[in-house]
Amino acid sequence: MQLMYVKYNLGLAVLSPALALYLAKRYINGKSRPGWRERWGHIPTNIATDLRPTVWVHGASAGEVVAAIPVMRELKLQLPGWRILLSVITPAGFEMAKKQADGVADDVFYLPFDFPWVVHSVVSKIHPRLFVTLESELWPNLLHALRAAGARTALVNGRKSVRSFHRAKQYAAGLYRWMIGNLDLMLMQSAADAERMTQLGEPVPTAQKCIVTGNSKLDQALPPLEAGTSQELRAALHLPSAGPVWVVGSTRSSQEEALVIRVYAKLAAQRCDIAMVLAPRQLERAPHIVKQLNDAGIRANLKSQLTQDSDTCPVLVLDTMGELAKVYAIADFAFVGNTFAPVVQGGGQNILQPVALGKPVIIGPLYATVKNEAALLAPGGAVKVVETEEQLYLEALTLMNDPDECRLKGEAGRRVLEAQRGVARRCAALLVNLTESPVQ
Repeated sequence: MQLMYVKYNLGLAVLSPALALYLAKRYINGKSRPGWRERWGHIPTNIATDLRPTVWVHGASAGEVVAAIPVMRELKLQLPGWRILLSVITPAGFEMAKKQADGVADDVFYLPFDFPWVVHSVVSKIHPRLFVTLESELWPNLLHALRAAGARTALVNGRKSVRSFHRAKQYAAGLYRWMIGNLDLMLMQSAADAERMTQLGEPVPTAQKCIVTGNSKLDQALPPLEAGTSQELRAALHLPSAGPVWVVGSTRSSQEEALVIRVYAKLAAQRCDIAMVLAPRQLERAPHIVKQLNDAGIRANLKSQLTQDSDTCPVLVLDTMGELAKVYAIADFAFVGNTFAPVVQGGGQNILQPVALGKPVIIGPLYATVKNEAALLAPGGAVKVVETEEQLYLEALTLMNDPDECRLKGEAGRRVLEAQRGVARRCAALLVNLTESPVQ
């Protein structure tokens, strides 16, 4: 494994001019500018001087933060007196953590770049007893530094899609064996995910440390809104007080949004009181979406520009972080984006939030990152996969015109999720056991 460490860092050295240009570009365009000093290892003084035993949890962006919070909440209960740190990569993840991890994470900071001198510096300042990374976030030098410092390391809510597995096996087999060799425990979402990670870890004895625990997002705390509260939220969003609401969450491209807008226009032609809330994954694209809607002859408000004097409008574009889960609560039915081409990372976003609130969900044909969740929820009708724009329209039309069918499908999904709860508690118990076992 030491040879792989040398090879990896020689590769970084060879690529350093290109990496320098890449990082400079990300700084200039603002993507890596937030937390820039922290990314180079200059973490806040209060983090470095706190001597409590520490769990360091890492979730790259908003989705991983959502998955991490239930596990952190359980760790807080099972490890009293310990501090829990949460690192992120994206500004969206940082904002989500600040809004939703309050009282669970003691501090939030940006993950250091995976250069050996940077990660060794941060590990030496934090002195974590346990490091937990979410889903598919594996950083070779960081894991190496943690292991060298005697920290226990775990992957939680782990997943590995078929496409990602084949690419890893073909192009980065040695790298994955090294990274997996530096993990003490892998808690995976499904048996298929566990099998893929076991194969990538061979000949390291991976299977014995690879356990199927399920998806911790099932344990999100998402209580439904009371009827009166729902009406208050509709009013606060300046949506019409009556009529069905279609919430479109986490769209990732202008093409997908254009498709949704065409479908909404057809639905509105059938029923003039249907409202829509559209929440893009990248908030900075929201003004462009408002322009798309206006160009299609559809009036729309932008959430950040609402005032008490704003007109009631049938369409709202949500451009504020951390509110989508709450807004799903006023939906009659939902569409979850990044599922029509072009998609990112194989397609798929969080379908569990609306289902947990009793809302039937429609997704497009590309949903690799939520394949397990869709397979769990599709048989009862809580999640419907559609292949084309016309199928999306017909399914949305059915749900719009049949509130009883809407309610039945939504309740079926919520029952399935309730039966699956407890993942975070199981994960936390295994992690606590890990902290108590000797380092191999």
